[in-house]
Amino acid sequence: MNIDEYSHLIKNEFSYLFEEYGFRVVYIREIQKRVSVFRIGLQSDVCKILFVREQGAGVSFLGTPNAPFDDEMNGQWVTLIGVLSYILKQDFDWDFLNTVPHNHRIQSSLAFSAKQFRPECGQLIKKFRSQEIMAEWKPAYKQYIKEKLRRH
Repeated sequence: MNIDEYSHLIKNEFSYLFEEYGFRVVYIREIQKRVSVFRIGLQSDVCKILFVREQGAGVSFLGTPNAPFDDEMNGQWVTLIGVLSYILKQDFDWDFLNTVPHNHRIQSSLAFSAKQFRPECGQLIKKFRSQEIMAEWKPAYKQYIKEKLRRH
């Protein structure tokens, strides 16, 4: 899969981001390391979303309007599934991917993430409007993730 195909999958699976929330693709970058790393950044008037794929389907992040697309380890980014888990107080079962043919796993993973995100999207993106708003809930999020890791 190349970066254009990955970008197309994101646009299809997360079409509601563009149609309902005004996101647009503003950043596309492919970095050649041992494997290709794809970085696709979306932005709206409210926040940013970053898709990073190094292997597998990749990881999706939500970030503040100032979050840097070239550094997902910056404190202004939080994983989409992590913050969904925190908001919903539930884990997500990814075992279904073991039954999906290898060549469909990326699409299936993105589709699953998009489906989980959609009902919470409006509420979640508002949590990333600014660093100040993020600072109000992020300590509790970090504690939740720490406790979740201890349990597993």
